[in-house]
Amino acid sequence: MAPAPAMIRVLIVDDHRMFAEALRLALDTEDSVLVTGIATGYDDVEGTARKLTPHVALVDLDIPGKEPADMVRDVLRGSPETFVLGLVTEQTDLTLARIVEAGAAGYLSKYEPVAAVGDLVRRAATGTDLLGPRERRRLMGRLHHRRAEQATAQQRAERLTRRELEVLQAMADGDPPAVIAARLGMSPATLRTHVQNVIMKLGVHSKTEALAFAIRHGKVSAR
Repeated sequence: MAPAPAMIRVLIVDDHRMFAEALRLALDTEDSVLVTGIATGYDDVEGTARKLTPHVALVDLDIPGKEPADMVRDVLRGSPETFVLGLVTEQTDLTLARIVEAGAAGYLSKYEPVAAVGDLVRRAATGTDLLGPRERRRLMGRLHHRRAEQATAQQRAERLTRRELEVLQAMADGDPPAVIAARLGMSPATLRTHVQNVIMKLGVHSKTEALAFAIRHGKVSAR
């Protein structure tokens, strides 16, 4: 753990300008903390970080159209030595895990008292492990579990035959069962068998779930 800089430079990345300005004013009253820049998230965050080389960046995780982990990466590409803290409202564990994987040092609630934010900024600037090994393991475990689930789901999708994919595509086109059967040259009973096989292979409970699954995994296209 390194000693804290005499004056800790802070970058705020938040699309709510009024909130960012209020946070700047509040943090500037804290000992040894100076907000040197604000970026909305739609600005050149990487370039701003490169220019300002902040010791700590406070990054809003709720900027519309922006992936939180990408925002963290943008800061770190511009200034690799910066400690990034995510500003949290109601993020899921998976979002938090992704920002930590991207290199964030930790996260804090946007509703934290200013004194608590100042304290976390000072601790982050020394390289303190704000998460702790237990929380880090918990978050990474959730992320790895989700990725394993997604990999398994993709494997299930790959088991579908060409004929089953044709059935699903016809369903995605919005055709009723009689039209699908005629279009694909099969009897209604054969069509029902194909649909039941798809449901079983994908591990879902209905035609609607099967169609949503296939679209989500890129096996058919929604019209």
